[in-house]
Amino acid sequence: MKAEKSRPAGGQAATQNNAQRKSTPTTRVYVARLGSPEWEELPAADPRRFAAVVRAAEAWRRDGTPEAIAARLRAELDDADLLKRHRNELLEGVRT
Repeated sequence: MKAEKSRPAGGQAATQNNAQRKSTPTTRVYVARLGSPEWEELPAADPRRFAAVVRAAEAWRRDGTPEAIAARLRAELDDADLLKRHRNELLEGVRT
């Protein structure tokens, strides 16, 4: 006779718990910026400390793409061009 394999407990109850978790609103928790004085004060085992590291890594990954860098550069150059045009308009107004 073969021994019957045991199944993990839960089944339908586990599915209901997953559905409940998805529909339950989450509580937002303040996460200090990585390296800030507030972050430094957190205990080493505090999950908010790790969350700050993950947040910083994700920002670095997202903002370090060539597309993101090009977009920031375009915005800076557009701002510089706008300031140059405004300065020239002001100078023209003073000369007349």
